[in-house]
Amino acid sequence: MLPRSSLLTALLALGLLVLVLAVLLRLTRGERWRRHVPLVAGGAALLSGIANLASAVSPADDGRMALLREVVGGGVPELARTLAVPAGVVLVLTGRYLARRHRRALELAVGALTVLAALNVAKGLDLATAAATAGIAAVLWGTRDAFDVEPVGRRTSAVASVVGALGSLLVVTVGVLAAVTWREGLEPSLGTLVHEALLQLTLTRETALPMPDLLAWLPEALSLTAVTVLLLALWNAFRRGPLEAALGDRRRADALIAAHGTDTLSGFARRTDLVPRVSVDGRAAGTCSVAAGVLFVGGAPSGPDDAVDDLLDELRGVADQHGLPMAILGASEELARRTVARGVAGRPLKAMYVGDEAVVRPSAFTLEGRPMKKVRQAVGRVERAGYRAEVARLGDLDAPTRRQVADVIAAWGEKAAHGFVMELPLSDPAASSSLGVLARDGDGRVRAFVHVVPTPAGRCWSLSSTPHERGLPNGVVDFLVVRMIERAAELGLERVSLNFAAYRGWIHEPATPFQRVMGRVVLVLDRFFQIERLHRFNQKFRPEWVPRYMLYDGRRRQLQTMWAAMVVEGQLRPPAAWTALRERLRDARGRRIHGPAVGDRRTV
Repeated sequence: MLPRSSLLTALLALGLLVLVLAVLLRLTRGERWRRHVPLVAGGAALLSGIANLASAVSPADDGRMALLREVVGGGVPELARTLAVPAGVVLVLTGRYLARRHRRALELAVGALTVLAALNVAKGLDLATAAATAGIAAVLWGTRDAFDVEPVGRRTSAVASVVGALGSLLVVTVGVLAAVTWREGLEPSLGTLVHEALLQLTLTRETALPMPDLLAWLPEALSLTAVTVLLLALWNAFRRGPLEAALGDRRRADALIAAHGTDTLSGFARRTDLVPRVSVDGRAAGTCSVAAGVLFVGGAPSGPDDAVDDLLDELRGVADQHGLPMAILGASEELARRTVARGVAGRPLKAMYVGDEAVVRPSAFTLEGRPMKKVRQAVGRVERAGYRAEVARLGDLDAPTRRQVADVIAAWGEKAAHGFVMELPLSDPAASSSLGVLARDGDGRVRAFVHVVPTPAGRCWSLSSTPHERGLPNGVVDFLVVRMIERAAELGLERVSLNFAAYRGWIHEPATPFQRVMGRVVLVLDRFFQIERLHRFNQKFRPEWVPRYMLYDGRRRQLQTMWAAMVVEGQLRPPAAWTALRERLRDARGRRIHGPAVGDRRTV
């Protein structure tokens, strides 16, 4: 059976061999293998960190230790063994960020490997392990051009934050140990205190200093604090930079959306809490947002087809720069077909059906006929109750009407999280240019309204939300939708988009056994997300069903992207306290890095 040191060296050699093979494949296979090198590098760093940690806590060869103590003194090997523990921990923690192509993780991993190579010699003359560790560091540095994700802030500030946090903790630990030993009547030297503090913080062994029973918990508390500080410092060093939204981009994007936005979802791209992006040639515009580690692009970019394709290629570059997978949410059938066929920036995307948008043609809409009987009855019932409808621009409402609308929103309870693709929050400044179909009761008071987002270039309206008070006559929302469609017909609009019916085709028109099974699964989830309820509401108005798709980065990213889509659409919401804290940290980080934000929540 091989000795433990030989097993550790073999483990390191295996990591080095795998990494070298990955680099050779990259050199021979081109760009495709370049994307896999960071993943292999992360695995090699993880193996190396585990091997070095095991080596640090394993007993060294007695003969080597005797020779080493004779040459450098007895304290050096033990100190080297102590320092090898945090260096190994750092190496293990950087493996995840290496796999995500973080350049700073590469620099930190190469530094940790270099230090560990020296420590392996100093703690036990383990030349084979030191050589394998140094070899991994050299190969990693040779692949540095594959790591292109730049984190927030300058490198010096990140290193200073890590060193400062650990240094401060070391000083505090030395002070605590000095106070405890002084209380026990001992006066150890500063070197002894520093050495014992390092032992405590690196979990190497229990301190040899006397510890009273009252403070028996202190060593474990110091060790836990050290691990927590190290994790927070590394998170601070590797955290993703915010997507910056400039005022100029917002104005240019709004102008392009007004001129070229023909999709029924184009109007929602004016939301100010999304990050606008204008193509380099200035001919296309879109919006994006980050949720659960995925960069989402709105499914209705505005501009000529070739300019939109260039814009998506540029957004792929933004996603790569931040180390994120990319997804396009709510894409039309035509955009999905074209994008899947060409790929984005030379990389393929998969398309997944996510549901249907209910679209009504105002010129063909009528309340006549048996299929419209229930809607016709609802409209008549509401009119007999004394209600009337009024279409108005929300920004033009007078003060009394504004107060009544605010009361309706308060009674309805506007959601804290809004759909990314098909909803414009009423609290958003862009909502002032949208429309409201107001329902006034017999006393002239606003009791409900339908929020409508216009898309002038596409000659269409899109329903955003339906705030209403409780206790109203049954059918008030149906009444307002009918009046909205009738007003759109009077203005000569071509389309009115109603609610989105998620996975409608799987439930009601399955074409394959897989779709039938998924339709049953969706019906089980209906009790949580009210999927079928929205379909029944839309179906009453006899709409056309327009499919929508989500485009994502291959099968490996499908589950992550589906989860992130539910987060960005507001179907999965974190606790309110966590959301508020995250917003404060995000805004503070954006102001520190990019200066004052433009409006509310302009950085993501």
